[in-house]
Amino acid sequence: MAYKREVYEYVEGVYRDRQEQNEADLEKRRQTAYATCPRLKEIEEKLADMGSRIASCVAHGMSAIKKLHADIESLRAEKKKLLLENGFADDYLDLQYKCPVCFDTGMNGGRLCRKCAEGELKKAAFALSSLGKTLSGQTFDNFDLSYYADEGEISPRTVMKHNLDYCINYCNNFTHGDSLLMVGGTGLGKTHLSSAIAHRLIEQGIEVCYVTAPELFTRLEKEKFGRMDGEENEEFFASEVLIIDDLGSEMTSSFTVSALFSVVNSRMNSGKSTIINTNLSQADLEETYNDKIVSRILGTYKVLFFSGSDVRLKKKMKQG
Repeated sequence: MAYKREVYEYVEGVYRDRQEQNEADLEKRRQTAYATCPRLKEIEEKLADMGSRIASCVAHGMSAIKKLHADIESLRAEKKKLLLENGFADDYLDLQYKCPVCFDTGMNGGRLCRKCAEGELKKAAFALSSLGKTLSGQTFDNFDLSYYADEGEISPRTVMKHNLDYCINYCNNFTHGDSLLMVGGTGLGKTHLSSAIAHRLIEQGIEVCYVTAPELFTRLEKEKFGRMDGEENEEFFASEVLIIDDLGSEMTSSFTVSALFSVVNSRMNSGKSTIINTNLSQADLEETYNDKIVSRILGTYKVLFFSGSDVRLKKKMKQG
């Protein structure tokens, strides 16, 4: 599973900070233990000195080495005994690691530690992603179908179960270039499923850029008029997956129409995946933008239609 370089650098920093914190915590424990039992400080200083003398003992033969090792073991036994007698754990003056497998280095046997590093990479990917705290909490697991009515020949719940299953399968069998258009009224779960897709793909090490339509066009407009460095907007064109949330909520102009075509066309030509969700119907999309853009999207994107009544409103009413 591959992540962006900045994710690996972020995790390297996490482990550096963790190691420094481990050393700082150990120093605090030392001060506490030494104040309680000064003999412990003497023992640790002697052990440190003996450790540095091991190499020099080689020249004096095996008997000198054996004696030094015996002295070291004797001091270690005394240290353990004193710690226990004074109410401390026998490893109180040892470095304590959050991960006992890699000793907080992130590496084990020349590879990433499977116990902790993979989780840290996922957390870093989320921390560095464009998903806010609220959106990153919207997953497939907490998409609640019970808010959709289960009545009628083809009920809203049936439709939304199909959409949920499709989105899960989209992630599990992700193919670069596959794009989605989610269409439906306000509060039907388009943002939730878009966020859930982002959440799952990021977990899989896939680069995702999540942006609202107003922010997308505002940033592109600032770049056009020299008020923003173009490199900051490169993610809209280069990321493996771009999710545009709430298309149609922006102030529409000739610029937004042109910018949308540029983003959609560029990503399509370079084999990048794009996910767009909107409250607008096909007719509204054609009226707001133009036939050329809408035809290009409808002809190449998988379209998911959302049905039901406003779930956000139902949740608020349920919460009181």
